[in-house]
Amino acid sequence: MQFLRGLKSLDGFVKTKADSVARKRTLCGAIQLGLYFTSDTKSTLTVDQSEGAEHLSIAVDISFWHIPCPDLELEVQDAKGRLYSPKRQHLSKRDLALGAEPSQPGGIGFFSAPQGGVSRPTGKRGCRVYGDVDVNRVAGNVHVVPRAFSAKGGMSMYRGMPIDDLLHYNASHTVHTLRFGPAFPGQENPLEGVTTGSDKPAQFQYFAQVVPTRYQHLSGLVTDANQYSVTQHVASSDPTSPYMVPPGFVLRFDISPIIVTLSSASPGIGKLLTGVCAVIGGVYAVTSLLDKAIHGSIAAVAKVD
Repeated sequence: MQFLRGLKSLDGFVKTKADSVARKRTLCGAIQLGLYFTSDTKSTLTVDQSEGAEHLSIAVDISFWHIPCPDLELEVQDAKGRLYSPKRQHLSKRDLALGAEPSQPGGIGFFSAPQGGVSRPTGKRGCRVYGDVDVNRVAGNVHVVPRAFSAKGGMSMYRGMPIDDLLHYNASHTVHTLRFGPAFPGQENPLEGVTTGSDKPAQFQYFAQVVPTRYQHLSGLVTDANQYSVTQHVASSDPTSPYMVPPGFVLRFDISPIIVTLSSASPGIGKLLTGVCAVIGGVYAVTSLLDKAIHGSIAAVAKVD
């Protein structure tokens, strides 16, 4: 009976152990596969000779921590000072709770928005303005000033606002979103997430150079968007100065004649196969060298014996 059980366990086919099956994951193979799924973005600069779009959409989302919504006026005008119709402004306002603003040091500063909060000394609610503005694709500006000031006359025409109210008009703000045109992968907008504050009435001026950008996706889809660089200047609102500027937020932008083309491309299946074959060939070559070295060493030891 025991003899039959032993005979039953016999097998004429050679079996390999599960651990010896070639299932080990190698770092080289993972790198080759990762490179295949990673796209490479190339950029080229050319003079923009196309007619392009006639309009440009500006997406804004800004919190003014010390300006109540009834006192906040947002106006958009072109380089010649002509105001855009309110119908082209798709904006909404939302009251901000007291003490919701980020803490900030005294004086005029330009810094990343920190965490935390402080109570508002004026006891007034702030206002958050968000939405988008449709403008012509030419130089222009977007500004937020007290309602007592008019954009006519270069934004400096005083219409009877009391000095005490002017001195307490604090345009400290946080920019949550500021983008020209649609978004695309890898886009960086330098003003987003930035808080600027002052303990005195001041006009926060931003100068943006908008660069047309054409992004070509892996699928072949093309997105016409924009990038921008920005500089900042803070002008004090001194009521005693003949050149006084109203406190507020001013964004001046200009369109660059240079267009940046960003093309995203993957290495392709051919490059992947070439890399895999190179890895396999390298492993085979190294294994052969090790085998020859071990065999030679054993043969040398055998001759000595």
